[in-house]
Amino acid sequence: MDEYFRCFLTKWALAGVIFIALLVALNVMVDPYMVIGVPRVAGFNARKPSIETHTYLLKAYDVLRADPRTVLLGTSTVGLGIDANDAAWPSKDRPVYNLSIQGRGPYTAFRYLQHIASRTDLDLVVMGLDFNFFLDAPDPVELGPEFEQRLAVLPDGQVNTRQAWQRIRDVLQTTFSLDTVSESVVTLSANVRGESPNIVAGNWENSGYFRFIAQTGGRYVSLWDRRIIDLYRGKQVSPKAMESVKAIIHLCETRRIRLILFISPIHADELEVLDVVGSWKNFEDWKRGLVALASERPPAGSDVTVSLWDFSEYDAYSTESPSEDATMRWFRDSSHYSRELGRVIVQRILGGGDVHFGSLLSLETLDARLLDIQRQRDLYRKEKPHESQRVRDLYKSMYADVQ
Repeated sequence: MDEYFRCFLTKWALAGVIFIALLVALNVMVDPYMVIGVPRVAGFNARKPSIETHTYLLKAYDVLRADPRTVLLGTSTVGLGIDANDAAWPSKDRPVYNLSIQGRGPYTAFRYLQHIASRTDLDLVVMGLDFNFFLDAPDPVELGPEFEQRLAVLPDGQVNTRQAWQRIRDVLQTTFSLDTVSESVVTLSANVRGESPNIVAGNWENSGYFRFIAQTGGRYVSLWDRRIIDLYRGKQVSPKAMESVKAIIHLCETRRIRLILFISPIHADELEVLDVVGSWKNFEDWKRGLVALASERPPAGSDVTVSLWDFSEYDAYSTESPSEDATMRWFRDSSHYSRELGRVIVQRILGGGDVHFGSLLSLETLDARLLDIQRQRDLYRKEKPHESQRVRDLYKSMYADVQ
């Protein structure tokens, strides 16, 4: 009886080991979080839907394997609006990797730039700047210790001696994990269907937000509602966020990496919000601060120049009205521009495209530029008074004490 029981347990133990080994093999072959870096096979593991829930983990490893010459930094506006594989990028600047991170400000961009710049020779950095991510920015350490330990260098530029251990932990945690098994199954299913969120050259392909737009028939979703108004109302520019931009500039100048900064375009709806909530002066002062940073003399021996473009204006793109079926060509909502407009941005900052779109900012041109946008605003209110007034009506309905 004892012998039979031992044999029974042995068989079940062996079956358990084999079962666990199969699950581990599945996780390794599918590699849903792209930690291991196994080849991506179409129809099997090429699509990576985990991009929407594990962006920090995915991009920390994927960008190193991509070995880019150009990286894109920013928030979801860059992630959704700028295509790293766009034909507008010249061959000398390729490969391009979209290293934007949804919902995070300049500090996160700085840390990821340090990470990739310490491992490869970058030629160009393009960074989109969103005013709302400079307002009362939260302390970036809330991302947790794993975020910092996963990067190649520390914030002061010293080698991160914990990175190798963090990679080992990431490999073990994403290999021997039931959560990973679940993600592997989701990944397999997504590849069979051929439709899911995905990451290609850092691009967010078929993101949940795009699916939401598709479900609404592609209709323009104006965000001049309570969420956007409360986002700007009573907020001030965070010195920490500005310091991170300064650190990015210094890093690029020190390593002789070309740097192009651009202030993201936002729809006229949101520009009107900035004015109605009393943030217009803060908006202009923020631009002044960016110009001051971009105009600082580079370190001795550096010949790198920093370009700063401003696309936040009342122009033919931002003043577009929804069509009869409520769709728009240039914007997805008041904050997120479409990839079509993203292409126009890329062409413009690289010396081509629509010469009437955007403007280079400098200490000499800034005041004239700010006055020109104010004139654009006045003209917009004359030509489209109803669209301007609806923002004010909404604001008054939210805050009854507003006159």
